[in-house]
Amino acid sequence: LAQVILALKPASFGELAGSRRRPAAGPFREGSLPPATMSGDDHEKRIADDIELLVSILRRIGKPSDDGKVATTFGELFDDDEGQQGLETLVGTLRAARKRGVVDWKGQMLLKGPNDAVPITLL
Repeated sequence: LAQVILALKPASFGELAGSRRRPAAGPFREGSLPPATMSGDDHEKRIADDIELLVSILRRIGKPSDDGKVATTFGELFDDDEGQQGLETLVGTLRAARKRGVVDWKGQMLLKGPNDAVPITLL
């Protein structure tokens, strides 16, 4: 068995091993690091950048509500092309923005389909 392993070229051994590998964690923005390899400051900056993008999208597609705050529905936000291209996880960014007092909505979770009509309000 050891002779067989030694006889394999590194490329063919990699091909064999590659068939058992898990897929990559997901796409990352060009020039960014996967979350596990980022420092705390890098992670916070990335979250701040995502929230900034979210705010710009909400201002673009949202409409002023009765109290003067900009709001849109989760379904409209989810289906927006810029949001789909720019934000890795819309719900994760919404939760981070809510935690920081930037946006709000009623309820705890947002799921595509059942929660499409839930208003997302920019505070």
